[in-house]
Amino acid sequence: MNRFGLELTIVVVMLVVGLCVSDTAPLKAEDGAPVVVPTPVSLVHQPGTPACTLTEKSRIRVPFGDAGMFLQTHANVLRDELELLTGLRLDVVVSDDEPTSFDIVLAISSDAQTLDSMSSEHYTLTSGDRGIRIVGKSSVGVAHGTSTLLQLIDPKTCSLPSLSITDQPAAEYRALMVDVARTPHSIGVIKDAVRLCRLFKVRYLQLHLTDNQHFTFPFAPVTDHLQGNHCYTIEELNELVEYADARGVTIVPELDLPGHSGRLRESGYLSPNRNDADVAAPQNYAKIGKLIDAMINVFASSPYFHIGGDESGAGHRLVPFLAEVNKRVRARGKRLLVWEGFHGAPTDLIPATGDDHVVVLAWESSYNAPWDLLDSGYRIINASWKPTYLTGGYGGLIHPGSTGGKRFDLEDIYRWDKNTFMHWEPGRPVFEDRGPNDPNRDDGEWNAKWIGKDDQILGGQMLYWEQYECSVVHFLLPRVPILSERLWNPSSGHSFAEFQDRSGLVQERVLPVLQPIEILPEVEDPSHPVVSLYQPYEGEEIQVTLRNRSKVPGQIRYSNGGWSGRLNSPNFRPVPEPQHEYETALVGRGAFSVRAELVREDGTPVDGHSWKFFNNWPDRVEVSEFDIGRRTPRQVPDLAALPESKLLRRYRMPYLRGLTRNVAVRGQMTEADLVAPADGTHTLELRTQSGHATLFFDRNQNGSFEEDEVLVRDSPNDESGQKADVVLERGERYRVRIDHATGMPRPVLLLFLTGPDGKRAEISEYLELPK
Repeated sequence: MNRFGLELTIVVVMLVVGLCVSDTAPLKAEDGAPVVVPTPVSLVHQPGTPACTLTEKSRIRVPFGDAGMFLQTHANVLRDELELLTGLRLDVVVSDDEPTSFDIVLAISSDAQTLDSMSSEHYTLTSGDRGIRIVGKSSVGVAHGTSTLLQLIDPKTCSLPSLSITDQPAAEYRALMVDVARTPHSIGVIKDAVRLCRLFKVRYLQLHLTDNQHFTFPFAPVTDHLQGNHCYTIEELNELVEYADARGVTIVPELDLPGHSGRLRESGYLSPNRNDADVAAPQNYAKIGKLIDAMINVFASSPYFHIGGDESGAGHRLVPFLAEVNKRVRARGKRLLVWEGFHGAPTDLIPATGDDHVVVLAWESSYNAPWDLLDSGYRIINASWKPTYLTGGYGGLIHPGSTGGKRFDLEDIYRWDKNTFMHWEPGRPVFEDRGPNDPNRDDGEWNAKWIGKDDQILGGQMLYWEQYECSVVHFLLPRVPILSERLWNPSSGHSFAEFQDRSGLVQERVLPVLQPIEILPEVEDPSHPVVSLYQPYEGEEIQVTLRNRSKVPGQIRYSNGGWSGRLNSPNFRPVPEPQHEYETALVGRGAFSVRAELVREDGTPVDGHSWKFFNNWPDRVEVSEFDIGRRTPRQVPDLAALPESKLLRRYRMPYLRGLTRNVAVRGQMTEADLVAPADGTHTLELRTQSGHATLFFDRNQNGSFEEDEVLVRDSPNDESGQKADVVLERGERYRVRIDHATGMPRPVLLLFLTGPDGKRAEISEYLELPK
C-alpha cells in the first residue's frame, strides 16, 4: 500500500474512533476541540494523538508539473501568512520526494478537470505526526484548505491538532461587494478585503468601480477628460488581480450603467450624453462595448462581468441596452450579472435560461420580487437588502444629519441564508409578505423553498456602500464570517451565541494576517451607538499605544490625522498614509485619528493598515430604545409609559440625533438637561423626517411634564421646523425629553435653539446628562 492509501485508511479509522463534527454534532468553542469558520462539513479530531508541530526545518512542498507551478505562487502566500502568525519563515520547495513529519504538502487531486464549479472548491486537510497534507480539487480548493490551516495553527506552539477535514461549500456563489467609486479607496484597502475574503472562504470580491462620484477604471477616453477623479492605473489593477487569484479570491468588476453614470457622461466619451437614456442609446453600444472589453481584459480571471442596471432613468431603453451588453459579455466567454433593476420578469430580451442566461442579484425586491424572478426561470444571487446591505453613512462614518447608515444586527445575518429574503422598509413586496406560500404574513421574510425554487439560487452576496476606506475591515470583519457560515454550511447547527464564540476565537488567531498593528486602547463597549471605530475618552488627553500583534519583527509607522470633531457634523475624514516611525506612546488631545502599518526590517511594508478615531466629547443625552412594532405609528406613543418588556437598550450619546442605524422602526426616548445660555425668550425648533416626535420641556423645573409642557406633538415627517417659545434664565437647568417614533429610510431627529440675539444653533452643545 502506498503512502496516500495508508492516509485514506487512517481517515476511515478516525471516523470511527475520533470526535466527528457533522451537521448533527456541532463542536462548541468551549469543548476545547478545533474551531474553524465556516464550519467544515466533516471534521474528525483525535485529541489523544500527537499533533503536527512546525519547526524551522518545516517546508511547504508542492509537486512538479502545471499544478505545482500554480501552487508555488500560493505556497509563497502561505509562507508569508504563516510567518505573521508563527514567526517561522518556511522554505517553499517543488518536489515529489517523501515529505517529513513536519512538512506542509499542497496538491491538486487527479480528478480536478471533471468537476462542476461547486465541487471544485472541495478540499481535504489531514494533520498529525506525519505532517500536514492539503489536497484540493482545484487551486481554489487548496486555498480554502490553507485558510483552514491558518485558523487551526496555535501561534504559541506552532502546532496543529491531529485531525482530518473533508469540506466543500453548500452554495457556489459567495461574495462580498465593496464600493470603491463613492469615496477613494487605496489598493491596499482592497487587498485587505481580499484577505478577509480569503480567510473566511468567500469566493468572489465584486468591486463597484464606477459611479457619479468617481470613475476608477483607467480608460483613457473617459478618465483623461475628468477633473478631480480618483482612478487606478492598469498596473495597479493587474497586480491586484494577481494578488487575489493567488489567494483563491476572484475579483468581479462592475461597470454601473446606464444609471449612476454621471462621471462617464461628464467625460464626453458618449454622444449624446445628457442622461441615462442617452447612455443606453443604440449609438453608444459600440463605445460602451470597448469599455467592457477593456475591463474584461484586466479582470480576465473572473467568469462574471457586472453591468449594474439599477436605479436607472433609461426607461424603455434599459432592457435593450442590457441585452446588447449580454451579447458582448457572452462573446468574451463571461456570464453577465445585473442588479434587480429592470421591471417585468420575465423579459424576453434578458434571457433567464439557456447558454446566454443572465444572473440577477435580487436586492430591493421592488423592480422584480424574488418569487417572480424565480418563476420566470432566472438564476439569482440573494443580496436582499436586509441583512446583506451595509452602508458606512455617505460622506462619513456618521451621517451629519441623522443616521449612521444601514448596519443590521449580526443575529439578523445569522438567521439568513441563500434562500431567505428579508426587507426592512414598508412598501417593499418582501416586507409586505406578498410572496406565495408564506406561512407568516407579518414578519417581512420569504423563503424560496416555499415554492421549490431554491435550486435556482446560486448563493448570496454582502454589499458595502458609501463608506470611507478606514471602515472597510472594521465593519466587515464581524459580518463576513457570518455570511460565510450561512452560505458554506448553513446546517452546522450552532446557536448564534455558540457561533460568535467560535468566530471570536478564529478572528483573534488570524487578525495578524489582516491587520498586523493594534491601536490601543480598545473601545470598552464595542456596541457604542456612535460608531465602533470611534474611541471616546475622558480628560484633556489620552495615551495611544501601537502594538505589533504579528510575529514578524519590524518598524511600526503611523500618521496622525484630524477629523471634524463637530457635534453637528462628526465627519471621520481619511488619515494620510503612514509616514512617522513609532518609538513611544502617542499623546493625543481633542479630536484626532491614527493610522498605522508594519514595515519589515528590509523596508517592505506588510499588508494591512489599522485606523482609530478619538475624541473627548462628554456624553450629553440619555437614550432608551423601545420596540414599537414594525411600522411607524401615526401618533407617537408615550414611551415613558411602555412596559419594561418593550425596552431594547439604554445608552448615552454625546449629541442629540436620530438612530445611528436606520434598519428598523424604534421608539427612541431622549432625555437631557438644557443649561440655558442666556436670559430671555428662546425658540426651540424640532425637525423630523421618516418618523414623528413629541417634544416635552419642563418649564417650571419641577421634574415632571404637565400638559402645557408638551411643546410639539406628533411632528410631521417632512423636516418642516416645528417651533415653540420658552423663557429661560441663564445657567438654569431645564429637563428636555423627546419621544421619537422612528421611520424609514431616514429617521432624522434634530433640535435647534435660537436665543434672544437671533443666533440659531443645534442644541447639543447646550445639553448635559440629566441630573
